[in-house]
Amino acid sequence: MTASLLRGDLLTGKRWKRSFNNFIRKANALERYDVGLTVKRLATELNVEASDILKLNSNENFFIPLSFLRKCLMEVVEELDPRIYPRDELIELRQAIARLFNLKDENLVVGAGSDQLIELIVNAFLTDGDNVMSIDPTFVIYRRAVRTRGCRFITVPLKRDFSIDTDSIIHLANKAKAKLLFLCSPNNPTANQFDEASIRLILEEFDGMTVIDETYADFARYSVVDWIKEYSNLVVLRTFSKVFGIAGLRLGYAISNMELALALRERFKMPYAVSSVALLMGLKLLGKLDFIMSKVDEAKKARSELIERLEELDKVEPFPSETNFVLFRLNSVSSNKIYRRLLMQGVIVRNLGRVLSFDNCLRVTVAPQPMMERFVEALEVAIEG
Repeated sequence: MTASLLRGDLLTGKRWKRSFNNFIRKANALERYDVGLTVKRLATELNVEASDILKLNSNENFFIPLSFLRKCLMEVVEELDPRIYPRDELIELRQAIARLFNLKDENLVVGAGSDQLIELIVNAFLTDGDNVMSIDPTFVIYRRAVRTRGCRFITVPLKRDFSIDTDSIIHLANKAKAKLLFLCSPNNPTANQFDEASIRLILEEFDGMTVIDETYADFARYSVVDWIKEYSNLVVLRTFSKVFGIAGLRLGYAISNMELALALRERFKMPYAVSSVALLMGLKLLGKLDFIMSKVDEAKKARSELIERLEELDKVEPFPSETNFVLFRLNSVSSNKIYRRLLMQGVIVRNLGRVLSFDNCLRVTVAPQPMMERFVEALEVAIEG
């Protein structure tokens, strides 16, 4: 090998090393997404079976019977040909969702869960250095997607009653020339749905695109899906993870004006991002909507009962909820301590710590009565020490 070739290899190696080091520095500046303690890991630590662990930290839907979902999955497996890319299934699911909302299927973009659709919208609308507006606290994936894109994520704190500071968010968003504004309504983790007047004002006064995440809307009072007929600057996100109970299959959809939906589908989205299994499962569950919505009613009833039980406990203050989870604060006791004591009893909740001006906050998934009984009993034991 000649000296010139050796020098070329060395220079290439140095350039690659600089490029790689820059990449690592950029990656380290981003936030990790903490999925929390897994069921199997906690079961191993406690030396118990995984089935003995009560998982209540991710707002999953345990009201849909597992036997029902497995039966549907078996039917799906019998119907699909996994050798073929999902084309017809995607179109059929879009059409079924459109009928549900009395829209055109051209208004829809189907994705692998809301997370993928958030990333899709961010990549479609933003270039490096752009500004994005949102509230605080809210769903952390917005910040993650925006910062990964190399953009600035600006937030306005919610008011003490968890309502939107509408004037401030509109003023700051327009001043920063924000391209996007994300609103989770009902909001995670505060569990409240924002009033319609505030959202309408944002849509009318904000100069960019507003994304309303309705992950939990079926547990609340209203939906803004119909508003896409009034506002061309509105995208609504929805998911099959919560109401339909298939978080593990990753299926969601975005609804917007037809021109925007077409651009997202055909110019930005990867063509086969969603599996045939997820698409066919979504279709099958939409065909059983009456049963699914009866389980939503059960969840709402269980939510009210859980809040009543928490209100009876010493040192516990639950907040109102319009979701399938309940946020509550602990008075005169550390949420870190209670979280650890719950883990020792095989119960996993979400330890949020400080939420706005409220210290020692925890979030718990609403689940069927036997699971809630065990949770409340474990919480009582944890508080008593």
